Formats: sequence, structure tokens, C-alpha cells
Amino acid sequence: MIENRQEPMWHRLSVLLLLAGFRLWPANAQQNFEGSYVLVKRVKSDDGGYFAGAASRDLKLIAIGGYVSPQGPETANERNLTFFDADGNVLKKVSIGHQSWAVAMPPDGGRTVAGSDDEKIYVFEGTNLVAFGVATPGHGQIRGVAISDDVRFAGAGGIKFTIHDLNASKPVTPIYVDSTPIQNRAVDFAAGGRYVAYGGKSAEATLYMAVYDLQTRQRVFTDSITYTATTCGLDNSGNCNAELRQLSISSDGNRIVGGDWAGYFHYWVRSTPNGTWNRVQSIDLRHLQRMYWTDMDAAGTLAVQPIL
Repeated sequence: MIENRQEPMWHRLSVLLLLAGFRLWPANAQQNFEGSYVLVKRVKSDDGGYFAGAASRDLKLIAIGGYVSPQGPETANERNLTFFDADGNVLKKVSIGHQSWAVAMPPDGGRTVAGSDDEKIYVFEGTNLVAFGVATPGHGQIRGVAISDDVRFAGAGGIKFTIHDLNASKPVTPIYVDSTPIQNRAVDFAAGGRYVAYGGKSAEATLYMAVYDLQTRQRVFTDSITYTATTCGLDNSGNCNAELRQLSISSDGNRIVGGDWAGYFHYWVRSTPNGTWNRVQSIDLRHLQRMYWTDMDAAGTLAVQPIL
């Protein structure tokens, strides 16, 4: 059931919706002004193009996965993870088996985790590949990854969701596998280091979201929404796709926001640090189509949601 309930004032979240892509311009942007951006270099891809990417905070290391063009023929260059510096110079190319929808890197650029459509996870130290492989049988195409702020853990989503200890001797071997088969795209670690939220869909019309506690090493919350033909925003093929595409969890883990392809923006909250989460709001944005990405400030008071 889709709900839109009132919550206590201190729970309320400001939501900034950005329609059909966005640019941020200061006042009088048409005039020259100090601090404006200038294109300094353009880098052409080898073949099909670039897809998912991540960068260090100082942009001295940028990692971008390739895109396999459906027009084909597929080439080896389309299966590379390419590392660049801030000037667009190629530092290194590493084959990761197929195109990549998911790349994660911490602010210092020390590690990179990439998920590939070849169903493998790739772990890098700097630009050096140190581990790769299939995390668990039936994991499927890896289309969601994230790294914890302390750079110890990674979460990876395919048909199953897995958590990995990057400090372990075999970081590809998961320390946790969610027993629920889902198509998982959304992964986010709380900056406080205790929780990771993740989700996708457990059936074509059913959204799935869960929270894992890294301290107690167990899944502590799950939620699902099953849409109907009248509540679901249909995709281009006229089907209902309930997939949770992206979510964000606040630093303390108390607030979670997420957007799905059914056309809704969801808000989960818990009232006490030891309590459980409740979905207190589902905003119907079907008239604005599907949700691709969301983020939230560290305090959990402002969320941003671009809309197709």
C-alpha cells in the first residue's frame, strides 16, 4: 500500500526535486565572473563510451567503466576500467570482463571497487587490481556498489546482495549474503560506520529495501512495497518496474531516502537509536516519471532527487 502519512515535525525532510537533469548556475551566469567553469580537456572513449565512474575528492584519481554498445561488435576496450588523472590523462586500463554499471571509490582514492556485467567484483589498491571473482553463485550482473567511509567494507548488489571485508586476505569472499533474491542497484553506507542500506526489487512489481548492522553482523530491517497497475508508473514497455534505483542513509542511520522506477520518493525514519525504521512517507511523483538517483546531507535534513 502506498502511504503518505504525517510524521512529527522533527522527522520532516526537505526534498529538492531536479527535473530532467540539472545545472547549477550562479546569478548573472551569462556574464563572465570569477570562479566560472571552463572546459579544459575532452576525452573520447575507445568504443562504446563510458558508463559508471567514481573519483577521489581531489580528482587526482578518476575511475570510469566502459559501456558495451548494443550496436556491436563488442571490443576489448569496452570492457576496461580506465583510470585518469585530473587532466584527463590515462593512467591505466584494466580489463574487468564486461561493461560496468557500478564503481565506488573513497575520498582518498586509495581503493576502488567495480562491479561488472561479467558477474564479478574487482578490487583495486590505487590503480592495481588486487582481487576479483564471483562473490557467490548466482550473484548475477553487479550493478550496485559502495564503500564504507572507513574504507573497510564494500557492498555489492546483483541478484543477491553481498558485503565484503576489504581488509581480508580474500576480499571477494562475502561476509554476508542476503537470502532474498533481488535485483539490487541501491547501496549506501552510513557515515557513522554502523549501517548499510540497500535495495532493489524482489519481483517486477515489488520494491525491496533492507538495512544491515555491521556491528551486530545481521540484517536488522526489511521493507517491501507491491504496486498494482493503478499505483505503479509504467515503464516504456507498459510494465511495472518497482526497482529501488538509489537510496541514501544519514550519518547516524536514523533516516533513509530512496527513489524507485515506479515513480515514488520514499522516506524511512526511526525515532530512537535502538528502534526500528518505519516508512513514513511515499511521495507520488509518477507525473514526473522515474527516479534514478538521490542523495542526502550528513544531518539527514535535506534530500535531492533528480527526475527523468
